[in-house]
Amino acid sequence: MKTAVITGGTRGIGAGLVRDFLKLGWNVSYSGTSDISVEKSLTLLSANYRTEFFRAFKCDVTVEKDLISLWDNTIKAFGQVDIWVNNAGKASEQVAFHKIPAEWPVRDSVQSIIWKVSEAMAEQYPD
Repeated sequence: MKTAVITGGTRGIGAGLVRDFLKLGWNVSYSGTSDISVEKSLTLLSANYRTEFFRAFKCDVTVEKDLISLWDNTIKAFGQVDIWVNNAGKASEQVAFHKIPAEWPVRDSVQSIIWKVSEAMAEQYPD
């Protein structure tokens, strides 16, 4: 059985992705930003899906150790990760792209997440 990880999976588009992957017969590991949002989503999903097919974890996607924990907990629960969906986001100062000063470092949490997931996938699926 394949396994998906979905950040920001407790509400909105992320919650829809969690349900859709479960309907397709996948294992799903997903995250939310608070214990309350995680517990609420677990309760809602448990009413319609078998609990052995999904896990939810509190995770701040801007904190590297939280992302590593999300990966590690998914591997412990399901043995593999086949797809990682970076759905979670973090609001920050809004500036039109063409107005960003050249001296601003254009590096955000998404870039670091992509690198970490790429490294972890390379370890799991070596050439």
